[in-house]
Amino acid sequence: MKKICSVILFGLLSSTVFATPPGFDKHFELKRGMDGKLQSIISRDIFGSFSIRPLIEQIKEDLRIEQTNMARKGNYYREAQEILFGDESLAGSEDLFALTPNNGEERREVQERRTNAFNALAVISNLDIEAFFAQPELVKLANRYELEVNKNFRVLNINMLAHATDSQYFYRTTVNYEILMRALNYAKKKWDNIPVLNVGVMLLDKMEQMFTQQRFFYQNMLLHYLENYTPTELGMTAKEADRVISSIYESRLTWLSYFESKAVQRDWDGYGVQRFYRDIRAVNASFRGVRGAYSSLGTRFNFAFQEASIEGKNVVINLFDKEHMFSKFPSVAFDRDNPKSVLRKRQLVQAVQLGVRLLTLPKFVQSVADSFFSSMYVSQSLREGALMAHFELSGDEEAQKIILKQLRNPFIFIGPGSAR
Repeated sequence: MKKICSVILFGLLSSTVFATPPGFDKHFELKRGMDGKLQSIISRDIFGSFSIRPLIEQIKEDLRIEQTNMARKGNYYREAQEILFGDESLAGSEDLFALTPNNGEERREVQERRTNAFNALAVISNLDIEAFFAQPELVKLANRYELEVNKNFRVLNINMLAHATDSQYFYRTTVNYEILMRALNYAKKKWDNIPVLNVGVMLLDKMEQMFTQQRFFYQNMLLHYLENYTPTELGMTAKEADRVISSIYESRLTWLSYFESKAVQRDWDGYGVQRFYRDIRAVNASFRGVRGAYSSLGTRFNFAFQEASIEGKNVVINLFDKEHMFSKFPSVAFDRDNPKSVLRKRQLVQAVQLGVRLLTLPKFVQSVADSFFSSMYVSQSLREGALMAHFELSGDEEAQKIILKQLRNPFIFIGPGSAR
């Protein structure tokens, strides 16, 4: 694996013309100024407007799958238990994927989430899916919010992956977007206590997150290229590539990260590379604590993904994102022996999240439950942009199709002729 760019190791672009790696130009467009210097990198895969309809259709599909499985499988709830929480009969012993919190408080938390999940599935079993989503209040809310958010999204320039000449570009847009969204979010609060609109608010929040998080996914694709190819091979100078990496990390600051934004400005050329390697050292150290649980390790694809064998399973693990908020083990991103297992888990989790909103629970409890279930797939799926880049470059089309499906994000496409 080639080390990520360094100004010391790489000089200015050679006059020699290099062919960029396969797929790079399909996904990324390098924008240059009149002086020939790199200004920004744009995603060719992100489009500027959206509709809530694809997400609603995806959720309806998930719900239909669960209802079908409930009707067909006598051991459905046992299977759901194993998918969501691990094999309870092995918990605390050999099942490394089971939820086995170390203290009583976390154990009680997990038990409550288990209860929430099964109650949610019971509600889903009797839900008239088409009638529910056709309710006039829900349709009206979706249409109104969709229009407003589309206006606000113009501020984000969501297809901008990195800006090499402006160290404050993303922080400014994030602050402006936060200001615009606050008024809309305030208006949503009055809908939370109406069951059907409570579900609508969840769908709208999820839609907004999925759309804005596209950038994170494609940035991870870009980081795979930046790590495995020299700047010259990607059509950049070393300084341009370093600033692209700084911009990627600058884009991940929240609107509250004022002082960190100043740190980016002070070290625009080195901030990103330092963060990149600091994060790698941190995940490597964390992984050493559980390394003994794996029978063997295979190829390290990039900064985030590693082949491994565990409990007889040949998997690709995500070193950055754990299985869930209480786990110390890296999440499984791809199971070579059971390729659809990650997709199955995420379908079930998202169905449970909607079902929880239909339960008569305090808003706080619903929020805590939603955070727990989101910790099983949200950050994991976004990191898989780097895994997608690896599979694309290695020519593994079947793996690409599987990753696209398990993302559970209808707004993410991978260029012309997408595998979706």
